[in-house]
Amino acid sequence: MNSLPSTPKKRGRQVLPTLPLLSQEDVSSIWEKVSEFVERQLLMNKGVQIPGLGIFTFTRQRLQVGNNKFIFLKRPIFVLAEKLVQLHRLEQNKIYTPGDIPVIPLNFTMLSVDLPFTRDIVEGCVRETLLFLSRTISTEQSMEFTFKGIGVLVIRESKVKMRFYKDFLSTVDGSGNLVKALTNRPGTVDSVLSSTEALKKHPSSAIAFPRNTPSYYDDEWKKRYEEDERLLQRYQLQKAEDALAEEQLKNRMARRQNQKNAAYNLSVAEAVGKHKNGKPEFYESYIFPNRPLTAEVNAQKQEEYSQSLLKQIDDQRKQEIVDAQKFKSWQEKAEESWLYKRALDAQIKNKPYQLPVLEPDSSAPIFGRNDDRPKMSTLERQYKFVQHQIEAAANRRKKDTLDKLATQKQDFQMLERTPKE
Repeated sequence: MNSLPSTPKKRGRQVLPTLPLLSQEDVSSIWEKVSEFVERQLLMNKGVQIPGLGIFTFTRQRLQVGNNKFIFLKRPIFVLAEKLVQLHRLEQNKIYTPGDIPVIPLNFTMLSVDLPFTRDIVEGCVRETLLFLSRTISTEQSMEFTFKGIGVLVIRESKVKMRFYKDFLSTVDGSGNLVKALTNRPGTVDSVLSSTEALKKHPSSAIAFPRNTPSYYDDEWKKRYEEDERLLQRYQLQKAEDALAEEQLKNRMARRQNQKNAAYNLSVAEAVGKHKNGKPEFYESYIFPNRPLTAEVNAQKQEEYSQSLLKQIDDQRKQEIVDAQKFKSWQEKAEESWLYKRALDAQIKNKPYQLPVLEPDSSAPIFGRNDDRPKMSTLERQYKFVQHQIEAAANRRKKDTLDKLATQKQDFQMLERTPKE
């Protein structure tokens, strides 16, 4: 910013009322505070919107570290305002911005607290500077706009590029991975700018405010600005008309398709109604020469039903017999186990006593006192008793089985007599 403009007037009204009241140092100090405000908010993970210029915010970038492992880095970005992009037909990369990062507008009141100017003067300085920025983009092919401590906004050959300082990226990231990732990739290597490079390189086209310009230049500048505004409005109107025409075309196509569907559904409904309500001209009839009489058919079906019922009853009886036999077998095993246990308990109970306690100098014989009694007499009696119980239980089961078979035979004979009667 080399010089300040005079106070151009158009029909009694000042076009730029604020900048002529400020010096070059005043304008620089205001934009330094703007850069400090943006930097402070970015360090607090917040985005900042500068009206008429664009938005500083963050995007998340996935970085591959090897062995199919990735880390996510939060990268600062700048998105130019859509109005400037459409007005000057600029190109900028489409970058996804997550919705969880808050974006706040530039606070002119907070800026005026640290400056010896009122809020209106600070806002007017920013707004009018951006007007000159737009004018510079339209008249020159290259332009650079510096944000102190953050980076340089470069517009060259209708392409927008924000180059951030390496120190700023290191401060935002903290780990140094972001700077390495941006400098090692071909598409983002020019997004990093070192402080030494920024000091050595002068911008090819800086924003210069004209001073003591003639009135005809001011009139021409205002005409161009109004023409740009008309072009922008015409472009937006054309865009809206195209969207409206596309929407109307979609509606017409949808309406035609709905009409076709309705006509088809109506024809189907009419055909179904005619089929249901229509009466046949004659009733169809068939003659079966080999068809049996109705009474014979009923008698045959009744006989089949009776046979099926008897078979079901017989199967049920057999199943009950099998279940009863299984239960008896289990009960017999339980009784045998109980008798065996009882016999063992009796053996343990009648077990001979242990050897007597040692009695020294005993006059009576100690061993062989009971040698004259018959051996194993108790075991023989227990064995005969158990054998007798087993035979009695087997005879009882046999008798119960015979009784059940006789009863089932009587029931079966009764069922056979019932259909005949």
